Amino acid sequence: MSEENNFSASKYLENLYWLISPIDGTKSYLSGGEQFTVNISLIRNGFPIMGMIAHPPTKKHLVFKRDKLIILNKNSFKK
Repeated sequence: MSEENNFSASKYLENLYWLISPIDGTKSYLSGGEQFTVNISLIRNGFPIMGMIAHPPTKKHLVFKRDKLIILNKNSFKK
């Protein structure tokens, strides 16, 4: 699966897989800007069940499970 290539979404809907965007905001990253993130999600049956968003320039990140925020920069939250 890639932004640059065509893909059939139907083959992903019944599987468990990791969806990774190593650099979301490529133009900003390449120009030395800070408007980019790293995004990782675990997908099951076409829906995210957990994931992480990181902003490397500020060393901030959040982790979520389903619709609930679990960790924000090392601070845990109750489910």
